[in-house]
Amino acid sequence: GRWIAFLRGDFPMRMDSVQLLVIPPVVGTEREIARVNVPVGWGARPAWTPDSQALIVPDREGPTGPFSLYRISIDDGGRTRWTFLAESSPGAGDKDPAVSPDGTRLAFNRNGVLHLVDLDDRLQPRGRPRELADLNGFAVAGELSGPWGLAWTADSRELVFPAGTWPDPRLFRVSAEGGPIRPLAALASGTFAPDISLAGNRLAYMEWIVRYDIWQLEVDEAKSAISEPSSLIASSRLD
Repeated sequence: GRWIAFLRGDFPMRMDSVQLLVIPPVVGTEREIARVNVPVGWGARPAWTPDSQALIVPDREGPTGPFSLYRISIDDGGRTRWTFLAESSPGAGDKDPAVSPDGTRLAFNRNGVLHLVDLDDRLQPRGRPRELADLNGFAVAGELSGPWGLAWTADSRELVFPAGTWPDPRLFRVSAEGGPIRPLAALASGTFAPDISLAGNRLAYMEWIVRYDIWQLEVDEAKSAISEPSSLIASSRLD
């Protein structure tokens, strides 16, 4: 709980200028840890290792090619590459890192497919990543399917994630051992960016809410407004 980690980039986005920073949660000055070559947005959220000594972030060696995951030390900015994809590999590569609370596994998204890789006692990857769940069937053909965020349950047994065509994803869960993907049926569409408390008794998430209603406006013969706009038809959907 000593640091908050975040990314900061320019707009319009220049990926080579994205800063990885930490700042104390109460009082203190922000500190740059490293520069990373990743767009600020979906899939770029840094993930802490359980010992709070490093962050896992997507990055790549050049301006093109797929992303891989790197461990970056918060002490000196030293980086170690954790996942490997050939430069010719299709798709965006590896994003959405999430380390299990017990420190034994790293989950991540590789082109719409959730993967897991085991971590050893030194919090280093052990073995090859294995596929856990394919989310590509959750979206309209040609659209991104997510995940729009990735969170472990407090007991490190399951992953919770949003999947589906944006902006209407829904939350699902899947066992870290594999098996069926199950919906969190109590929540509506448009939910994303889940996070689960360390005690395991609370789930926080964001909800995408957009309302387009039909309004009316009186105009004269010259089509100039002669009244203030007023609501004509209003709903919780898109009208």
